Amino acid sequence: MKINSVYFDLMTMNPSELHSFFGWKSSNQIKHLMFDYGTIRSETLSQIITELPHLKSLSFSCGLEFADLVNPLNIDGFVRMFDGRWVTSDALIKIHCQEMLIYFNKLTCTDINLFIKNWMNSNDIKLRVFQIAASFGNYQEKLFRGLEDSLRPWDKSKRGPLFETQAYALDCQNGLDIERSDGMIATLCVDESVFSFVVWHDRFPQVTKQLPSVEESLRVQFLTAFLRSPEWYQAMKN
Repeated sequence: MKINSVYFDLMTMNPSELHSFFGWKSSNQIKHLMFDYGTIRSETLSQIITELPHLKSLSFSCGLEFADLVNPLNIDGFVRMFDGRWVTSDALIKIHCQEMLIYFNKLTCTDINLFIKNWMNSNDIKLRVFQIAASFGNYQEKLFRGLEDSLRPWDKSKRGPLFETQAYALDCQNGLDIERSDGMIATLCVDESVFSFVVWHDRFPQVTKQLPSVEESLRVQFLTAFLRSPEWYQAMKN
C-alpha cells in the first residue's frame, strides 16, 4: 500500500508513536507531510526528512522544541510554516526547498538581510520563492543595508513583469532586482503585509495563473493561519 499524504496532530501523538510510523517501510513513499499543534524535536524532524526521499511538501503549524535545526532540511518542493516563530536567521539558511512560506514569525529586517546576502554568496539553484508575513515597508533602510549598490529597478530586457508561484501570479513590476555573480536574478517585493523574494530560473516565463484575488491573498491566508495557531487552540480549549 502506498501513502501519498500524512497528517499528524502532535497534541495527541507521543514521540514513540511517531518513530514507529516512520519505521514502517511504506512510509518512505510519502510526498506530502503535515504536522499540527504541539512541538517536534529538531532531531526528529531532521531524521524524518532524511527518511522521506519522495517528499514534495512539508507543512506545519507546530513549534520546534529547540529553536534551531540540527541538520539542514532538504525538500524538493515547498515548505509552509503556519507557526514559524521558532525560526531564526541561522535556521532560515538551513532550509533548502523550492518555495518557502512563513506566516507567524519573529524574523527581523536584519534576519532577512542576512538571508538575502547568504543567497547572493551561495550557489543555491533550488530556491524559487520565499515569502513571509511581515510589514517591512517602513524599515527598508535596515532591510537593504549593505545591498544598496546591488539593487536595481525592473529592467524589461532582463525579466518579465509577472512571476508564477505555486498558488498564483505575483506582480513584480515594482520590485527591486538583485543579480548574483552567476547571472541569477532575484526580485524583492515589499508591501504592507508580505515580503517576497523570488528567483527567476526562467526570466520570461509563460504565466498561466492569475493575480491573486482578495480571497487568495497571503493576507487572508495569514488570518486563516491565526485560526490554526496554538493560541487560538488553547483559547478554544479553555
